[in-house]
Amino acid sequence: MLKKRVSASIFILRGRAVQSLGFNRFLPVGDPAVAAEFFSRWGADEIVLIDLSAPREGRGPDLAMIERVSRACFVPLAVAGGLSTVEQVHDAVAAGADKVVVNTAALREPALIRRIADRFGEQCAIAAFDVRTTDAGDRTVMENAGRDRRTEDFIALLRRAEAAGAGEILIQSMDRDGSRAGYDIALIEAAAQAVHVPVIALGGCGHPDHVVDLFRQTRASAAAIGNMLNYTEHSILLVKAALVRAGIPVRNDSYADYAGQALDAMGRPARQPEAQLDDLFFRYIPDEVI
Repeated sequence: MLKKRVSASIFILRGRAVQSLGFNRFLPVGDPAVAAEFFSRWGADEIVLIDLSAPREGRGPDLAMIERVSRACFVPLAVAGGLSTVEQVHDAVAAGADKVVVNTAALREPALIRRIADRFGEQCAIAAFDVRTTDAGDRTVMENAGRDRRTEDFIALLRRAEAAGAGEILIQSMDRDGSRAGYDIALIEAAAQAVHVPVIALGGCGHPDHVVDLFRQTRASAAAIGNMLNYTEHSILLVKAALVRAGIPVRNDSYADYAGQALDAMGRPARQPEAQLDDLFFRYIPDEVI
């Protein structure tokens, strides 16, 4: 069985990593290169770098930033934001990107995905869809950083991207962005059933159990996590430990497996009993004899 992936998402606004809340409020996090180094050293299977400023400012990708982040990143790096031509994709790959994520440009010109796939391989091309869901369950794909609606059917757009050569599909629930209420399971499963390529879920993760639920209840191949990794005490290793306990196949080659560690209601390591802490503090460990 193929192992599930846990990806770290870094949202960028004006060159800084930020926390995104509902696509319209942002809180500063810090240097994206520092975040990328932390995530890659602590178990991320890949990193998705999303430049929110590029489409808002009508410019191409920030190549200097991609190059700086890629130097600190030791796992596959996917970059999104401002990519609208094959030449820009070439420059992003030359700057250190392993994959590119295309959204609005591919919606407006589906042939762009095919040109990217033909030149760099289908594994390089990720088609992304920002989706809003009504209370009635109707789904609308948004473009232009979530400001404009598409009239085409959601499933039809996914299949069109797959047919054009997209190697993966990234689905971001705009309604769940920053909510920490869990992934939109119905949305992700609908997407995974519609296509045959891997589906990446993004938006709403706030607890390790949300990732467990995603993989138990959908056919998603990867869970992308953003805010939870920046503004809580959760780590990717903690998420993977929860997946291992749930019997879900995942790459987990760290000694920090949290085996036997009690967790609190938020899924974070619980404080050890005072007696156990006192025992560790007062325990005498003799000098090693060589």
